[in-house]
Amino acid sequence: PKLEQIYKEYNEDHKIGILPENDEDDVDEEQPVALTITEEQFEERQKLMQAALFKLVKAKINEFDDDHYCWLTFQSYQMWQLAYPEENYVIKRFIGREDKPQLTWSKVIWNTKHLHFTGYHAGGACSAQEHDWREVVNDWRERSDPKHVYRFDPYNEGALFHYYNCRQIRIEPKDSKLRNPWSRLVNDSRMIDVYWANIENEFATYQLKSTFPHETDVMNTKYYRTHYGFGNSMANWQESV
Repeated sequence: PKLEQIYKEYNEDHKIGILPENDEDDVDEEQPVALTITEEQFEERQKLMQAALFKLVKAKINEFDDDHYCWLTFQSYQMWQLAYPEENYVIKRFIGREDKPQLTWSKVIWNTKHLHFTGYHAGGACSAQEHDWREVVNDWRERSDPKHVYRFDPYNEGALFHYYNCRQIRIEPKDSKLRNPWSRLVNDSRMIDVYWANIENEFATYQLKSTFPHETDVMNTKYYRTHYGFGNSMANWQESV
């Protein structure tokens, strides 16, 4: 939400992509409308967006000190709708996201000064605020511990994207025990409109290789073909939720 707010406000302030309200013949030539963004503006907007997450986390830590929270938690939106299976980057393959963020696959920033052991999507044992590290900090899904863990508001502060089953080997569409997604999907164009240009620029800058090189794609491996068969993947699962 914060990144999208920065994106929107910057575009509005610089008249990027905004058509004039009056008739085209009446456009004031002294106040031209910039329908496209310049390279300098793009870099400026990108830096503002990149700094937003750092500032959000830093501000929360600075409310106290590094001895206060055991970890900070972001909820996540599941991204599992395989819209463009031929794309070489995961962020382009999966566009549809779930309607609501959730904590099942939360993303955690650990306080390594006080954390003793962790799980994949949450912490575990922590000694912040003189907490006995032998007593597990039970902040997980429905159970919360606001004294030791801060959860960012997914709507007003921020949430992350979780690419569920992006290698397409965890479920089989003919399996009778298949779990349907937990909430309704949203075909959200913000992934393309707001985020992709920045990410694509980073790919080019750092010369990152594609996420799905054809010769090593898991769908072409012996393991996948043996266990799932050719073509048995979410790419063929068109059932709506």
